[in-house]
Amino acid sequence: MLLSASNNDLVWIKDLDPAHLPTSNTPSGLGKPPEQLAKRLIIIGDVHGHITELRNLLDKIDFNQSEGDHLVLTGDLVNKGPNSAAVVQLAMDLGADAVRGNNEDRVLLVKAKQDSSSTASSGKGVTPGLAHVSVTAQNGEAPTERRTSPSSEESDRATGASLSTAQIAWLSSLPLILRIGKLKGATSPPWNAGTVLVVHAGLVPFVPLEEQRPWAVMNMRSLMYSLNDAQEGSGKEKPIKGESKNFRDGVSATLDVEEQLDKKIERAKDRGHVRSLKGVLKDERAVGQPVEGREGLAWSHVWNLHQNMLDTPAERTIVVYGHDALTGLQIEPEVELGPGNEGAGTPVKGDRYAFGLDSGCVYGKQLTALVIEADAKSGDIVHRIEQVDSKLAVV
Repeated sequence: MLLSASNNDLVWIKDLDPAHLPTSNTPSGLGKPPEQLAKRLIIIGDVHGHITELRNLLDKIDFNQSEGDHLVLTGDLVNKGPNSAAVVQLAMDLGADAVRGNNEDRVLLVKAKQDSSSTASSGKGVTPGLAHVSVTAQNGEAPTERRTSPSSEESDRATGASLSTAQIAWLSSLPLILRIGKLKGATSPPWNAGTVLVVHAGLVPFVPLEEQRPWAVMNMRSLMYSLNDAQEGSGKEKPIKGESKNFRDGVSATLDVEEQLDKKIERAKDRGHVRSLKGVLKDERAVGQPVEGREGLAWSHVWNLHQNMLDTPAERTIVVYGHDALTGLQIEPEVELGPGNEGAGTPVKGDRYAFGLDSGCVYGKQLTALVIEADAKSGDIVHRIEQVDSKLAVV
């Protein structure tokens, strides 16, 4: 089932074909037809046009589409790297799924504007499906190009020009959210969760998928909460309303990730703040304000905390995402949720439910794959991480 963002055929949520879900080839699976054996789900972080690294990573994990492997990409397939068109074409050739990242959104918007201008000057109509390809622009939110520098706008135009009509159409069909669903056979956390989702940047807890802000899904890194009142004991906590110009325009108050890569950023860990947040999530179901920068709390931390507070695995949701190269790989199975009752020296641990796969390939670091598969002995669904080094950094 596809849920369209509007009558312009923009896909909000796409459900993964159940035929692509991981399956086991354990003795209990013997005798089953080949199409039901040993399928793997391969989710790869931001490629940014680095076709050589993508091919090397697929070779390293022995990716085999004919044997049931299925590729999913977390968005930002294009821009900044040497060959965006080749990355898109390979994804198309492999029958891959992907989600729309902020770079795809920008490229599609610039391409649509160019096509619209061209057709207007020639007296012809706008090509169907390309006039409103930017989810960000058509939902009352700030057009993405308002947040980009002249150099990135130039990159968007160059990338758009390098893509074929078929490749543009494929990118414009990518959903904001890919719903993988429940992984059959999973008995252990976190993969025994009720569902698995893939997005580019993030999601806001307590907001239904159909009501998530498109800009936030493609751009957010943090959530802002107003917890000062709670910490000072002066009353009920309330999430901030986001009335500032920065929030209205979707503009981060901090530098872009590219400008921050070489800076050392220390995040203060205020344990009282975390404890207050837990109370807000549990008692108030407060909705944080998504922001692009690093003000407030990392959305992934809030997500992990919230999922661990839920009573049963069926209620929990795993999110696999990209976008945050500065923070880097976020895949450790155990996460710190906050302080325990015995003091600051005994933090509470929990299972990870937000997996971040942008390991900075475009900045000369690694390209990362999350391989979800059935354990060869137990049949339980597990994961492992595979990486290749970047051969070329183009920024």
